[in-house]
Amino acid sequence: MIDLSIKILIVEDNPADAELIAYHTKKIVNSPVVHITYKFEDTAKIIQIVEPDIILSDYQLKSYNGLEILHFISENQMVIPIVFITGTVNNKELAPHAKVKDGNGLILKEHMSQLQSHLMPYLNNLQLLKFIKKMRIEENKPNCSISVEHRKKLESAIQKIESELTNV
Repeated sequence: MIDLSIKILIVEDNPADAELIAYHTKKIVNSPVVHITYKFEDTAKIIQIVEPDIILSDYQLKSYNGLEILHFISENQMVIPIVFITGTVNNKELAPHAKVKDGNGLILKEHMSQLQSHLMPYLNNLQLLKFIKKMRIEENKPNCSISVEHRKKLESAIQKIESELTNV
């Protein structure tokens, strides 16, 4: 059980899936603050007001997709990891953006019965995911100068999370 208060935004247009994700999240995190949305406008508003620690999002929603959320976060240079919980398996559009090396992740809906074990590496390593996101933002700035020490820490963080994910 994680004893930190974590602000979690669940973006899901299927109410049953949203409640299931919230249920499993509450089994992992002692006192999560959970918000559930499905409309882009509401999602953007909650991201700006609440500044969630992590977003758990379906990829293919009724009127938009998860990349729009990712672009919104990137445009606003926010350090918020997104874990896509989706039925989309071989989506060439999603795959490049759902990688730990970018501070994000992917869980397939076919693993919903084991959602807790699949979410645990992301929630346990939330600070590392945020560090990865922050470094990626810095890399995209003009005249970026990330130290060798920070690059080593970045690679170490990526390896740690990826190794935990392979053990799930």
